Amino acid sequence: MELKGPAQPASLTLTASPTAIRAWRVGQVLDAVVVSSAPDGRATLRIEGTLVQAQTTVALAAGQSLQLKVVTDGGQPVLKVVQPAAPAVTDAETLTQALRAALPRQQPLAPLLADLAALVAQAGSKPPQGVPGLIVELARGILAELPTAPQASTPEGLKQALRQSGTFLEAGLARPPVASEQPPAPADLKAGLLRLAAELRTQTPVQGPANPIVAASTSGAPALLEKTEGALARIQANQLNSLVAETTDKPAWLVDLPVRQGDRVDVFRLRVEEDRAARRGEAESAPWSVWLDFDLTGLGCVRAQGESVSALFWTEQDGAATLFNRHMDVLHRELTAAGLSVGQLAAQAGAPSAAPADPTVAGLVNEKA
Repeated sequence: MELKGPAQPASLTLTASPTAIRAWRVGQVLDAVVVSSAPDGRATLRIEGTLVQAQTTVALAAGQSLQLKVVTDGGQPVLKVVQPAAPAVTDAETLTQALRAALPRQQPLAPLLADLAALVAQAGSKPPQGVPGLIVELARGILAELPTAPQASTPEGLKQALRQSGTFLEAGLARPPVASEQPPAPADLKAGLLRLAAELRTQTPVQGPANPIVAASTSGAPALLEKTEGALARIQANQLNSLVAETTDKPAWLVDLPVRQGDRVDVFRLRVEEDRAARRGEAESAPWSVWLDFDLTGLGCVRAQGESVSALFWTEQDGAATLFNRHMDVLHRELTAAGLSVGQLAAQAGAPSAAPADPTVAGLVNEKA
C-alpha cells in the first residue's frame, strides 16, 4: 500500500519585481488574470493591475482567473494559489474566455508604433520632461528590432519577421534552444511590448496633456499604457483566433506584421489559410491562400488575395488600382525570376465580396440581454 501525504499547494515565484509589489504583505490575497503562459512554467500575470513575470509548476491558461496569497514578500515574492478559476473547463471554453477578455481591449498596432516613433524622435539624446529614460530606451529597442522593407522583401527576412511578430512568442519559448553557433534571434515584438507595459505601470507621471505617457504624442489620447495594452490584446486575439481556426476545414494563421519604412512604420495584416475541404486527392496537398491588408500613405486601404502564385488586389481608391495595374508587370517579372509559374495578377477598386472573417468559437457572444 502506498501512502501519500497531502498535496502541496501550487505556488508562483515572481522572476521580476515591479515597484508596485513592494506594498504587498504576507497573508494578503490578490486577484490575478493569466496573460500568457509557456510550457516551461514561465507566465505573465496581471495582479491587481500590475503586469508581472512568474515561474510556476502549475498549468495555467491565458485568460484564466486566480486568487493568490502572498507567502513571502521582499525582492522575490512567492504567491500561493488559493483559488484557481472554477473547475476544469474544455479547450473551447478556455478559448472563449480568453477571447472575451482580449477582444474588447484590442487596439491596432499602427497608432502605438507611431507614438513610440514620435517619442523617440522627440527624445533625441535627452528624454522629454516627465518621461523616464528607460521608457524611451524600451521604445527605441522595440522600433529598432522591427524589420525594414528590404529585410522583409527576402524569403529569409520575411520568415524571421513573421517569427518575431509576437504571434509565435510562446511557441518559440517552447522550442529547444538553438545551437550555440547560431546568432541570437532578434527580440520578439510581444516580449518588447510586455516589458514596456510593465515599466509604464511602475511610473506615476505628472498629469498633463504635454506628458507623452499620459497623452500620446501624436493623437493626444488615449494614454500610452492603454495603447500598449491594446496592442498586446491585439496580438493575443490573433493567437487565439489562429487556435480556433485549427479546428476547422480552413486552418489559418493571423499576423499583424509591422515594417519600418524610413521614419514611419506600416502594418501589414496577413491571413495565411489552408483549404482542406478543397483537397482533390489523397496525395494532393490542400490549396493555400494568403489575404493581405494594408493602408499606405497615398494609397488608402488595400486588400490582396493570393492563391498559388495568382494575386488580386482590391483598393479603396480608384487611382490606387490604376497605379497597381500600371506596375503589375514588375510583380510578374519578379515572380517569374524567382522560378514561379504566375497566373492572374490584377487590381480593381472596391472591396472583395468574400473576404474571410476572423474565426470565432461558439458562445463567444451572448445575444440575449
